[in-house]
Amino acid sequence: MSARLEANIAVAGATRARIGRRLPAWWTVAAALAAGMVLGAAAAHAQGVPRLRKLTVASQSFSIDYPEKDWTVVSGGNAMLVAVVQKKFEAVLIVERTPLQVALTNEDVGDVFLSIEADHIREATPSAADMKADLQELGDRKVAAFVYRRTGAIGPERVLQYSIPAGTSLYRVIAVARPEFFDRHLPVLQAMAVSVAPM
Repeated sequence: MSARLEANIAVAGATRARIGRRLPAWWTVAAALAAGMVLGAAAAHAQGVPRLRKLTVASQSFSIDYPEKDWTVVSGGNAMLVAVVQKKFEAVLIVERTPLQVALTNEDVGDVFLSIEADHIREATPSAADMKADLQELGDRKVAAFVYRRTGAIGPERVLQYSIPAGTSLYRVIAVARPEFFDRHLPVLQAMAVSVAPM
């Protein structure tokens, strides 16, 4: 077992103890993986993530950090607000916004929300497979996080998605790359994804 995984399991175990009740063993594993994603994103930011610049889109009530070099911002439309595309088209990050009929708070982001978002992915993308879903905290917001595979327009793709409720809006941050490029661009995709801040 790697030192990083052991550290993640220790964090998960401490969280279990803090909650004060016995949780299933799978929870420890899931929490360890989640901690690994968050710690991995922080480590990647320190190692291998290029200098980022902030884009604030006041008309759409959000901001995002994106690399100063080798990535291009493309304006969106109604649902898709913006896309950030790698210069060789090896990866893309898309920010979508969906209006909600009822405002959601952190307390509403739980297993039911996670299940609804997973169902949405499966309905919108029937080819979605090997899905791993987890609840995470990005700053002061609870979010649903997904990693899965799908068949895109030009072949297989790997996807990292964060679903971020913010009042009466639901932001979906979707990072996509072909399998052979996913790990290479994952640190940058994660850094951009976790920087998305609804206003």
